[in-house]
Amino acid sequence: MPAPPDDPDAHETVADLIDDAPVCMLTTRRADGTMMSRPMRWLTRDGFDGDLWFFTYGSSRKVEDVGQDAHVNVAFFSDDHAVAVSVRGTAAVVRDPATLDELWEPKLNAWFPEGRETEDLVLLRVEGHGAEYWDGSQNPVEVAVGLVKGLVTDGTAGTADNEKLALDS
Repeated sequence: MPAPPDDPDAHETVADLIDDAPVCMLTTRRADGTMMSRPMRWLTRDGFDGDLWFFTYGSSRKVEDVGQDAHVNVAFFSDDHAVAVSVRGTAAVVRDPATLDELWEPKLNAWFPEGRETEDLVLLRVEGHGAEYWDGSQNPVEVAVGLVKGLVTDGTAGTADNEKLALDS
């Protein structure tokens, strides 16, 4: 059962799970209905509150896609902790200079060599509406028991916790 809307525990759970996965895959839908995923570096604004932020070029294909269909998905995976998180939401382009200044980090110079002064620099804000996660970081003995149980019973291996979370109302 999903956590209730605007449940701070849901935000905290997602924040903890994605904390060590700085790069994610942002999926948009193109005008012809095809979907496109690309790696992105996400940022937080005073901790994860349900929103994910991304710097990009205003003339990029992803901005064009969002202009036609704001529904997106953001997928995270942490190999170190065997955790995967999928966040669905809606994206909007933010051109506010104060917000751009607030979220700029020097490590972004790797993608934007002219730094914060990069021409055509915008933010994509993804307002998360829901998330689902798979946490496979269980004790190895628990994973082995789940595998055996799956083989002996219905064929379903219980090797990861899986839960759906509501992030908005």
